[in-house]
Order: sequence, then structure tokens, then C-alpha cells
Amino acid sequence: QINCGIRMQGGAGEFSGGTTLNRWKSYKLSFRLNFRGAYDGKLEHPLFGPDAAQTYDTIVLDCRPQNSWVHPDSTQRLHGEYVRDQVSSDLQLAMGGYGCHGRPLHLYLNGMYWGLYWMHERPDDAFAASYMGGEEDDYDVIKHDVSNVISGDNADYIAMFALSATSPDAITAFENLSQKLDVADFIDYLLANFYLGNGDWDHKNWYATRNRFDPDGRWRWHMWDGEHVMDDGTYTPEDVTTKNNSMAPTGLHQKWIGNPEYRMLFADRVHKHFFHDGAMMPDRFAALFTRLTDWIDRAIVGESARWGDNRRSTPYTRNAEWVAECNRLLTSFIPPRRDVVMAQFTGKSPAWYPVVAAPEFSINGQVQYGGDAETGATLSMSSSYPVWYTLDGSDPRLPGGGIHTASAGAYSGPITLDASAAVCARTRTSGGVWSALAEAVFAVGPVAETLRITELMYHPVESDLEFIELKNIGTEPLNLNLVQFTKGIGHTFGDVSVAAGGYVLLVKDKPLFEAAYPDLPAGVPVVQWTDGKLDNAGETLTFVDALGREIQSFAY
Repeated sequence: QINCGIRMQGGAGEFSGGTTLNRWKSYKLSFRLNFRGAYDGKLEHPLFGPDAAQTYDTIVLDCRPQNSWVHPDSTQRLHGEYVRDQVSSDLQLAMGGYGCHGRPLHLYLNGMYWGLYWMHERPDDAFAASYMGGEEDDYDVIKHDVSNVISGDNADYIAMFALSATSPDAITAFENLSQKLDVADFIDYLLANFYLGNGDWDHKNWYATRNRFDPDGRWRWHMWDGEHVMDDGTYTPEDVTTKNNSMAPTGLHQKWIGNPEYRMLFADRVHKHFFHDGAMMPDRFAALFTRLTDWIDRAIVGESARWGDNRRSTPYTRNAEWVAECNRLLTSFIPPRRDVVMAQFTGKSPAWYPVVAAPEFSINGQVQYGGDAETGATLSMSSSYPVWYTLDGSDPRLPGGGIHTASAGAYSGPITLDASAAVCARTRTSGGVWSALAEAVFAVGPVAETLRITELMYHPVESDLEFIELKNIGTEPLNLNLVQFTKGIGHTFGDVSVAAGGYVLLVKDKPLFEAAYPDLPAGVPVVQWTDGKLDNAGETLTFVDALGREIQSFAY
């Protein structure tokens, strides 16, 4: 329990409409809860689980007025399934972006049941600081329109839009853009909206944030108010790739899609999300959608009892309208949607996704795009044209279209995998046309099963003599390539092998450590970690395998 301020949310003042205040559209109200010093201060609670923010300035209680049974338009009422907005944010999260976490709840006001609501984050300055670091006051935040500044100012935003996409040359221009914009994150945000067919965007319904003081604090967009997506009968899933709103995301995209470096990265992100196990593959997106509908499967009965007869005498119900709409989306919208949007990309001139197909991977003759592989497995790549590849996660293509010969090799036959590898490969025609980037991580050997921390020194007399001892408790040698410490310290192992029953020492200062321990057993690798130090007061240590799976996580 904590005291907070409460105010109306949704078309309540900053733009015309008055969705909630004038009640011309919805009798059911949305609210915003403000946790400030005037009340009891920030809310400290894991509202959305351990992977989300733990403290909050603002929380939205969203009634979902669009595409719901309280909307004045009968078509929207028939398409009421109550998860569209959270689907939009969850899709951005699934792609690795900064979407708003949310969860459903039943709301009571002074003891009166008020229906099914979605509680979710608001992507403002506090949100940005929680997920991207820094302080709230460090951030510029813009909502809906370049002139609608929520925090900071819009000077850098305007400067970003003013950048040339061609001068002094395409490569330098793209580098200039990359200094102001997280380009991969931006493209992912666009892909989510293109896939969803977001018809009520981007003349409004977006947030953009940027840390003014962090060198990596580039502009990023966040999903917001995605209720008119997935063909709701009013806003059909039009080809939103044609949108070109000045000073909005699509305006920036249409300006830069002519730049070959930007267009290549756009194709790479399409390949990441629209192929194999990408977020826009039908089975993956259907699972994302049904997770949310399953979550409210019984709660929707309460919504029907409270609001089902708000607009007609015969109530809208779970068993009739809600189930029908969920099934319609699962059978009519989702299965073909990926191919529909791909056709939009390839139909552009020049194409946003190249005709030249990216290479396909297989392990020991079986198609496999990343995942586990046994030590000594053979990796094969298939393509109609020559393939260039790397095993260290670097791009075989150089900016401008050349071959990165310093790290890339020409594929000539199966490759034996003796260590985990981050494989990056492209097809290249004789005319120099590249495919999109095929990238996959293969975790080689039983690293997660047999690598354990057996000792650590976190408070030595000499502070730089900190170390972590790891042991291979298995019966076969391990290569630790791509094993990563993600909490406590920061480090990613390179090509380091540990014998069965053997040890590796990860140390704060290697020269100092070796001078202090001159009698180390022969053959024990000593590796200096990359970043951080062990907290003398205790903390959590976490390390993961090449696929990001937790090996160990514990507090000392």
C-alpha cells in the first residue's frame, strides 16, 4: 500500500478528443497513478517481474477503450479482444527493444467493480532511466509530435532529422546518423509497426527518448497506444510502409532508406525477425498473442458482466464475440501476415529486402539455425552464390560493399566446430550484390552442464587481487568461448580451454595476480576480466553460456 495521485489518462488534455474527460467515446475510464514526493514518493515493487523496472514514478491503468465493448462504433465492439495494445509492446520487447511491460487486473473503485484493466508502464524519463541508465533529468522525451516535449528539449531531435543521408558520402552520413540514433533499435520499432499494420500511427501514438549526457544515449522509440493494429475493421492493415510523416519515425525512415548502409541494415533486421525463429514468424507471433489472451480468458467474463451491455441490451460475451475475434486473428490475420509484409518490402524500388537469398545453416546435415551443438559438429552453409562468413560475430561485409577479408573467409565446405561460435554469413554475387546477414550462435559442448564457480576472493587485503575460480567438473575438455558474466563483473571469454577436472582463474589484475601467486599449477589459464569489481559488501554473480542461458547465479 502506498499513497499516490490519480488523474485521467487518454486524450485528456494534450490533444483534442477528450476520450475520457468528456466521455463521448467511453464510459469506462483510464487512469494514471503518480508516485511523487508530495505523496509517498516512488513505488518500489516488482510489478512486472524481476526483469522489469523495480521502482516507478507513474503507472497507467488502461481501460482499453478502442476495439472494446464500450466503444460507440459497433464494428470496433465486435473486434474487442482487449490485448492489442499489450501485443504491440510485447512484440517490441520480444525483438529486444524497450517496450512497456504490462499485466491485466481487475479494478475496484471504492469497492465497486470497474472491470478488466491493463496496468502498464509509461515510457517517460523515469522509464528511460530505469532501463537505459542515468537519472531522469538526463533525458529528452518527446511524445506524439516534435513540439510535444515531455522532458528536456527537442533540439537534438530536430538536428537528427536535419542530417543529410548522402553527404559527404553514404558511409559517413550513416555514421553520423548512428551517433544520434540507435539505428537497429529504430528499424526494429518500424518493423513491429509495419507487421502489425498500425493504422493510427505515426502522426501520433509514439514516445521517443534520449540521454543527453551518455555517449551511447541515442534516440530510441517506444510503442504506445497500439490499439488500432491487426485489422480491427476500422483501421485495416494497410500498407503502412508508405507512410511518410514529417518529423515522425516514418519520415526519418523514408529519408534514409535510400542510403545503402541503412538499407542493408534494414534488410539484416528483417532477416533476423521474419525468418527462422524470428518474432514475426507465424508460430512465434501466435504464441505471443495467445499468451495474453490465455491470461485474460476467465477475466473477460467479469468484463462482460460489468460492461457487456453498455452499448446494447444483449451483452457482448466471452463465448460469442471474444472467442470469435481471437480465433479470427489466429486463423485469418497471423498465418499470412509475415508473407504479406515481406511482399511489401520486396516490392519497393530499390527493394528494402534483397532478392539474393541469405545462406542457410545446418549442423551434421540437419537444418539448424543456432542452438546447441556437440563438440566436433560440422557446420554447413547452403546458397546459390558464394558465401562469406565469420565465426566471431563480425560482419563479412565492409561498409560500402567490400569484403572484410581481415576476418571473413570464403565458404568452401563443412566447418568443424570445436568451440561455441557466433556465425555471421552473407551471400555475395559476382556483381557484388550482398544478401541480408544470416547470424546464429551455436553453443558447443556441455558448458552449461559442467562449468561451475568453486571459489572467489571478493575482499582481499590488496583490492586488485580479486579473483573467481571456475572448474570443469565434467569428463571432457571445455572451450569457454562466448561464456559471459552479466552480473557482478563484466566479461566475455574468448578461446580459453579447460581440461576435464581443470580450472580457469578469472582475475581483476593479471600481472599483479601472477606476481602474488608465483606457484600456480602449470596449465591453469589466468584471464583478466574486462570490467567492474566484486562488491565488498556482497552482491549477485551471474554467468551465462553462449546462448544466454544461466549457468549459475547466486548472492555472496
